[in-house]
This record gives sequence, C-alpha cells and structure tokens, in this order.
Amino acid sequence: MPELFPMGRAYYDPLTNKVYLASPTGLLEIGDALDLLGFLATLTGVRDEALTIKQDLSDNFGDYADQLEDLSARLAPLEYGGISILTMSVAPTTAEIGATVNPQVSWTLNTDPSAQTLNGVALADQVNDRSKAFAGVTAPDPTQAGAITYALHVEDASAPPGSANEYDRSVQLSWLPRRYWGTSASAALDAAGVLALADSELSGTRAKNFAVDGGADPGKYVYFVYPAYLGDPAGYSINGFGETPVITTVSVTTAAGATLNYKVVRSPNRFAGAANVGVS
Repeated sequence: MPELFPMGRAYYDPLTNKVYLASPTGLLEIGDALDLLGFLATLTGVRDEALTIKQDLSDNFGDYADQLEDLSARLAPLEYGGISILTMSVAPTTAEIGATVNPQVSWTLNTDPSAQTLNGVALADQVNDRSKAFAGVTAPDPTQAGAITYALHVEDASAPPGSANEYDRSVQLSWLPRRYWGTSASAALDAAGVLALADSELSGTRAKNFAVDGGADPGKYVYFVYPAYLGDPAGYSINGFGETPVITTVSVTTAAGATLNYKVVRSPNRFAGAANVGVS
C-alpha cells in the first residue's frame, strides 16, 4: 500500500477490497468498493432520471402555458362580474304641473366606464361623470299627469370577452296636478274659492279619504276638487253614509301656473262638526 497519500483522495486496496480516504490522521476506511460503486451507480440513475424529467418539462412547457392561458381566459368573465349601475336617482322626484324645475340626475357605478350616455346623449366626461343637471324643465303635458324618464347607458370596453360589458338603468321625474279639499259656507265655488280651500296636495288620482270640520251650526259645505280629466266619482260618502254630491266644472289657474279644468264635488248639505269623507 502506498506510504504517501494526497489529502482528500480516495484509494482502493485490491488486497482488502476496501476504499480509503486520505485524512490528516491517516487513511480512513469508507466502505466496501462494491458498495461504493453501487452507490455511485444509484446517483448516476437519479441524475439521469432528473435530466429526463427536466427535458419532459421543457418539451411540454409550451402546452402547459397554452392551457393556463386558456383557463385564465375562461375564468376572466367570472372574476370580472360585469359593469353595473349601483344607484341612480333624480332630484326632485316629483314636480307640479305648471312649474319649472332644474332636476339633477346622479348615479354610482362599480367600475369606471369607457362610455356613458344619458337619454342617448354622450356625457362630457365619458369616464368620470356621475351626475348631470338639467335646467328649465317643464311637464311633458301641461294638462295632465305625466313623467320624464332619464335613461343611463354605460359601457366598459376593457371587459373580458364573454362578460357583461354594458348596463342600463333609468329613473323618472313625475309631474302631477294639484287637488284641493276643505269646507266653505258658499254653495258654489269659482276659481278663487277653489284656491282658498284649506288643504291641497299633488296627486294623479281621484280617490281620497279625508276629514274636515264644518264648525258650529248651521255648518258648511264639504268640497273636494280634482282635475276633470279623471272623471266623476264612482262613489261618495260622508261619515260612512252614501251621498249624491253636487258636481260642477271650473277652470282654475294654479299657483304653479297650470290652467286646468277641475271637478268641484260638493256635499249635498251643510255639515256641522267633524265629517269623514270618502271619494272613489
């Protein structure tokens, strides 16, 4: 066996069939040569298998990338959810026939749009506008109840293919006539008498239940006045008893500036004290 061995070198002794490693303290036995050769063969096999897997991954990477891209494209519409108009309102919501108002339409979105139109007209800032004011708006029909619709349309050009990339929503500004009720000692009312009745409200219907007080004897007549285009009452009662009212028609120019024909519905008799009136 050699006497000098460079440090760190391994040596095979055929006499003992052993493998030794040179160290500062001498030769260290590290195992049977056949065991070492088997171990090296195992390492070689692992290396070859790793190289094969590496090559397979390299050969198939393009296919994997294409599949991932296709999967991402399929998931994109589900993750996006679509553009949506979350809220939309108009102020005021109701106006009196004859009046002139300046409504403002406002809305919120779940994402920035690429385009927006209100009643078919493109907004000044297609991305950032979230309101629109209108000046000098009057009733579409000055003789009866109606409404103006404000329709908003938004689009998102960046939406993934197959997803909802547009949305529509609308609100209405309602226009209503005024109707009046109360009591009067007069057996007939002209336009001024109608406007002098104690109570009024905006309404587009005829039916109404209300309470009045005719005061002390001999009491007063009970009046209910509404737009003539709504027709005669289908029913009329005072304190739960059916009555046949006296009906006339009067042209009235309201405080808002509307000139309408009104049905003036009067109780057949004077009433003292409280009276509950039903009109259908």
